[in-house]
Amino acid sequence: GRTDNTESAKAERKNGGGAYLKESAALIDCEITGNGTGERGSVAYSPDSFGWLIRCYVHGNDKNGGGFQIYDTTSIVDCYVDGGDNTAYYCREGAIILNSTIAKGGARSWSNISAYNSYLSSASHTGGEFKLFNCAFMGENKYDGKKIIPDESCVFNVAKEDNLGE
Repeated sequence: GRTDNTESAKAERKNGGGAYLKESAALIDCEITGNGTGERGSVAYSPDSFGWLIRCYVHGNDKNGGGFQIYDTTSIVDCYVDGGDNTAYYCREGAIILNSTIAKGGARSWSNISAYNSYLSSASHTGGEFKLFNCAFMGENKYDGKKIIPDESCVFNVAKEDNLGE
């Protein structure tokens, strides 16, 4: 695959574990668990081009505290991500969340990103716009429509255990 576990890549991740995606790489049907995210590190990281996690289960990666489960321009499709006490998904321009569940830790946009047909425990932004289409959220609708923009098809006050259908 196109993952990089060299010492220079590890330093770039600031002691993170997991997958460092180079070029336009994709991890498919994988489970990423048991990694320490380190200080500002990450478990799946694609800094130079678009990376993809497809049908992956990302969980139990908060051994060293801090950091993010998925970071930068990594998009997720049909994934289940549990960030524990850390931010689960922190991505920038061009990354998407599609048909996925972010059970703990929530999703944060670094710049313009979108989520479709997904369950998010929370959504927040550092910059840009976070557009949400046909998504379900734990908690109330507290988004101001300026930076986090839910479509009218979004549903609030649901639990991850709720059966929302296909």
